[in-house]
Amino acid sequence: MSFTSGFLVIVFEAFLKEQYDRIEEDFDAATDYLVHRELAAEFDFDDYLRRIAGRISERIPQPYTLNLLDEVEANLQTTSRLRLRRICAVCELLANEEFAIAADDSGGLCFQRNTKKRIDEHLADLLLEAGTPLHVEELAARLNERFPEIETTAESVRSLMLRLNERFARFDTGSTYGLREWETESRGLKSGTFADLAEEFLLESDTPRHWTEVAEYVMRYRTTTERTVFGTLKADMRGLFIFYDGGMVGLAAKQYEGVNTNYRTTSARTYEGLRQVIQDMRGEVDAQQLVVYCMLHYRVPEQQARYLVQRVLQSNPQAMEEAA
Repeated sequence: MSFTSGFLVIVFEAFLKEQYDRIEEDFDAATDYLVHRELAAEFDFDDYLRRIAGRISERIPQPYTLNLLDEVEANLQTTSRLRLRRICAVCELLANEEFAIAADDSGGLCFQRNTKKRIDEHLADLLLEAGTPLHVEELAARLNERFPEIETTAESVRSLMLRLNERFARFDTGSTYGLREWETESRGLKSGTFADLAEEFLLESDTPRHWTEVAEYVMRYRTTTERTVFGTLKADMRGLFIFYDGGMVGLAAKQYEGVNTNYRTTSARTYEGLRQVIQDMRGEVDAQQLVVYCMLHYRVPEQQARYLVQRVLQSNPQAMEEAA
């Protein structure tokens, strides 16, 4: 003959009623509990079970841990702390038996996520696994391979990335996206279009810069060519950029106060002339002297003169070394 746990609890309760109380709340409909009256007088275990049940019934988008000691202390019915550890042990047992909630090594109750992951969360996971930005076609393919029931498309992924721009950012050319948090100098990644990067570069400069310098900055973060960058800037319909003679570019909205912007068109003869001057210096190249020469001889502003000298020196490694 076998007896149910419910029957045994009734029997034990009858014999031990002077020392034990029965916990009325029963969420698994299978287990009954008797708790010593000393503990029951200090802590309402039924109310505790209702609070835990309430937490589980709520939406849990991310796992979290409840500090059991804090939970018990906040709901003690007396000021005594003598039986605190015993009460915590009973609460840990009840959480595990009634709700299958496990405790971690520090005694915290671990509440697991009870909602399905959204598509953007899956995409973030895929990007973290890859460790690098991915094209929307690749993201859609990986997502469909892992979760065929989702049946997403590259267009859907692109739309989601654009809508959630606080979480995702476009890197490189085309539709290559990564996590916004990756946008740090240490990773060598920056989000935005060619025009966005060019604007960023020019905002940091007190003067207009030659378009090749702008392109060089953009090419640190994008796989492209100087001419492609220049064409993109020229085609920008927002009126962000202003183009001067001599290939110099500035921001239309920026006031270049005190800066001479009377840039002049240069030619191959300009560079040939500078190379000849460097030759005449015979191993004693003075970059600043070359800048002054440019300003006086070609009548160009200082910023343009510095650019011209830099380009000529870069094309002549020996002269560059001598000018260092």
